[in-house]
Amino acid sequence: MKNFWFLIITTSLLSLPYRSSSSTERFRLLDTGNGLFNNQVRFLTQMEDGKILVCTEGMFNVYNGNSFEPLVCDLTYTVPLGMHNICTSYDGGNGLLWAKDFYRLYLINTRTGRFCHDIKERFEAARLTEVFNDFILDHDRNAWIITESGKLYRYDWKNPAEQVYEPRAEEKSRGIRVKEVMQAGPFHLIFLNTGRMLVWEEKSRRIVGEDSTVATPSPSEYFRTAWLQADKEHLLISVSHTEGYLYLYNIYTREWKEILKGRAINDIKKCKDGCFWLGGNQTLIKLSPRFELLQETHRLELTGNETVTDFIMSVLVDDRQGLWLGLSSSGILRAVPPGKYMEYYINEEVAHEEGRMIRSLCPYDGRYLLVGTMGGIYLFDTARKNYQVWGIERSGFFNGREKWAKGFENQMV
Repeated sequence: MKNFWFLIITTSLLSLPYRSSSSTERFRLLDTGNGLFNNQVRFLTQMEDGKILVCTEGMFNVYNGNSFEPLVCDLTYTVPLGMHNICTSYDGGNGLLWAKDFYRLYLINTRTGRFCHDIKERFEAARLTEVFNDFILDHDRNAWIITESGKLYRYDWKNPAEQVYEPRAEEKSRGIRVKEVMQAGPFHLIFLNTGRMLVWEEKSRRIVGEDSTVATPSPSEYFRTAWLQADKEHLLISVSHTEGYLYLYNIYTREWKEILKGRAINDIKKCKDGCFWLGGNQTLIKLSPRFELLQETHRLELTGNETVTDFIMSVLVDDRQGLWLGLSSSGILRAVPPGKYMEYYINEEVAHEEGRMIRSLCPYDGRYLLVGTMGGIYLFDTARKNYQVWGIERSGFFNGREKWAKGFENQMV
């Protein structure tokens, strides 16, 4: 009976989602030593020509495959924005990339690698006289403009912008304002900085619903969202105010399903295999195509057996499915493909370097290696990555169990 319950418990544990406190990926750190303007990364994106564009505090940087080159902008050809807390970029089509940092909106021609000088003229048809506070581009490439007074406009680049929403006077006095607009099929979800959500319908051009599922009584200066269309029916929505939550939202039934709690997520990206990478405050999360937790990482491992912990502000999955992470103060991490890096482990059981010289090497079983050195013969544990004396004090060759593999002579352990 004991064996039966032992089997049941073991099977249950093995079926639980995999979790890790340190990353299963290895990363290469790219920072100011590689030409980055500074290590405060705001967002990452891949341009049409395949190059990686990085927005850091005060500068755009283009990665040429080896190092970063600055992409300097004349601020005359930008649109000022009010202070907000979401820095990102939007695909404008035809090689154009809209980008915003905390204070300004930029338009980049990725085919020429230059900033567009006609950015302000593109808003002339909108006939808006108010100062912009924020800018959002939806999947249909319509602009959503939040003005300094808190009004929300939709602009199709041809006709005058139409006002969609304006907070009531009482709400304005309390500091309530629009923070994000998410396109959800035939609807747009308008989030206020309290978490209250308005549903705007494209067909009727009006607000047709309201949702307070993630709402709080008071507005938050630090209210932040991250979202991604997961499939035809669902959005992955992260909401961070008093506490961080990740939800799966059904566009048509308007149902919410809590996926994670207690994580402040800053960015979400999807891979071709259907999995999702989520970057947050000192955490990297991987979800399965069914939104199950596969991995949660707090320490990001570098190729030199070091780790880094930081806020992940941006996640990028490039056209080769390579993973990039933009960190708030440490630079950029680029995942190294498996098999593209090597590790070394020093045999601390031997006091002198001469005694660490490998004379021969061969497998002992599925876990251990037999290592013959000038100081003796040792077992190397490939799981724990450590050495132990095998019980033979003399140095030299071992010819009993297996022949030693050749080609390792005079290599340091």
